[in-house]
Amino acid sequence: MIPICRGKTKLDPAKWIFGCLVFDPDDMEPVGIIQHSEVGHPLDIPYMSDGCVDGNIPGVIKETIGMYTGMDDAAGTQIYEGDIVEPRLVIGPHAGYDFGKKTVEFRRGAFVLVDYMGREFVTLNGLNSAVELRVCGNVHDNPEGLKEG
Repeated sequence: MIPICRGKTKLDPAKWIFGCLVFDPDDMEPVGIIQHSEVGHPLDIPYMSDGCVDGNIPGVIKETIGMYTGMDDAAGTQIYEGDIVEPRLVIGPHAGYDFGKKTVEFRRGAFVLVDYMGREFVTLNGLNSAVELRVCGNVHDNPEGLKEG
């Protein structure tokens, strides 16, 4: 499976692009995204973080690059690194219990849910069917979305 990533373009920071991550061969740092076409195949034009390609293709903001976790929320929305999610119990005597907003981060080789104080809550693959997730934003578009009310 080819990992799918997303990132915001430098030319239009409100626009997300999705595709395959491009790495710098010297230090293996992510430097851009090869955008997917409408049918899911990579296009041959990368969006690079260090500026423009061919003078008119916008770069991607390196800090906004996040990988798809392989999981979708209850509504079918793909969950990416940097997303803010709300885990909620949906089965059992405490159904409806809300655990509070968490951020999806990649730590020590796994995607984990992290609270507003930076404490790890649980790994995404550690959740069972009693917990439902809902994406309610991301740290790039609404960084204040994680703060306690």
